[in-house]
Amino acid sequence: VYCDDCGTPFTAYTVKAKHCDYYKCNKIGCGTNIAAKKLHDSFFSLLKSMDIPMELLTQYESMLRSMVRTNDDENIKHATLLKKQRSENEKELANFRRRFATGQFVDEDLYRETVTGLQEEIAAIDAELENYKENLSNLDRKIRDILVTCSKLSVLWRDSDLETRQRIQKLTFPHD
Repeated sequence: VYCDDCGTPFTAYTVKAKHCDYYKCNKIGCGTNIAAKKLHDSFFSLLKSMDIPMELLTQYESMLRSMVRTNDDENIKHATLLKKQRSENEKELANFRRRFATGQFVDEDLYRETVTGLQEEIAAIDAELENYKENLSNLDRKIRDILVTCSKLSVLWRDSDLETRQRIQKLTFPHD
């Protein structure tokens, strides 16, 4: 949270005698001081204005489904290319092993270096393929969760602990 007057980050503090939390600006000469409740109420109102209205949820759901399908199609294409590259590397590895076993590949150091390189490439491809294993069979549940979050972001923020509030703030205002 930043000071409106000078842009300096606020510091939170508590007045124990009043049992009230406040934010203050520590920039010399600024002196802005605001009750946490007032600031939190303002932020809640701002988030409330971003909540997706119930009457738009159907259109938003269609848009989400389209975005997920597009992303899924791109992921499938990329995973297919990775699998093809993995298959080619496995064939090449098998070929090198066969040639070495039959004595066609005489330099053992070069053989080991080549085999190790191919095995590392295959392992890297396998690691990347793990990123594409997420099953979209839970698509309806995921979309429902997204819609619930987006339609009640203000309430979610208000009712959450500090860590979740900060995550919502960073999600909503990523550059701040």
